[in-house]
Amino acid sequence: MVISASRRTDIPAFFFDWFLEKLELGVVDVPHPFNPKHTRVVPLTHETVDAIVFWTKDPSGLLPPHPLLNSFPWIVLVTLTPYGREWEGAFPDKELLLQRFQRLSDRVGKERVVWRYDPIILTHETTPDWHREMFEKTARKLAGYTDRCIVSFVMPYRKNQGFLKRIGWIDPSSTERIALLRDFRELANDKSIQLVTCADPLSPWPGACIDGELLSRVVGRELSLEKDPFQRAACLCRKSVDIGTYGTCKGSCLYCYAR
Repeated sequence: MVISASRRTDIPAFFFDWFLEKLELGVVDVPHPFNPKHTRVVPLTHETVDAIVFWTKDPSGLLPPHPLLNSFPWIVLVTLTPYGREWEGAFPDKELLLQRFQRLSDRVGKERVVWRYDPIILTHETTPDWHREMFEKTARKLAGYTDRCIVSFVMPYRKNQGFLKRIGWIDPSSTERIALLRDFRELANDKSIQLVTCADPLSPWPGACIDGELLSRVVGRELSLEKDPFQRAACLCRKSVDIGTYGTCKGSCLYCYAR
């Protein structure tokens, strides 16, 4: 079993002590995402957990070594976007987050720290050229600290449609999307970073956030993981058990679908 911690909330940034407590207990009760009255008991033991995948915008909680956590195979997906606090109000300065990314990579190895440039939001201010400049700037600083970057364009959901309308979001055509992705990929390749896309049916370079091949390498044995049937059709993620809860994240990112 792969534990996802979490698509629904930023556990490393805001609930890491809670996570370590549950890991110590060896079990966690997870509310059903659409019916909180129902819970699922998820065991967190070496016998049941093959690997843990963390999702975060601030990996500072993972920087100190945690003996029990480090007895489990794990990777972390760290989202580093070019947006300021007006869109991501609860997170520190990006330079500090970049330094934390680098320090974590130095400690656990660059293969286990994956960069997410997600979501790509286009407006009259955050143009494709602006994104190219910001992506190259970040890729330059992460060269040698990660092997992979996962990107995706913002998706309009009920919870972020008001924000997207307010900022003048521009939904790019398929041609514009591919052109920007191609430029990103060239910029990433120049820094020895493999670029793949997340759940994008138009992309020539599809990838997975919960990637079976990467997890198998980290675990040290072949994992037989089926495609996650509960994700979008174009999502290539392997099946996992998410232990987060919607509506709990303190990140206050205005474009987030899980707010």
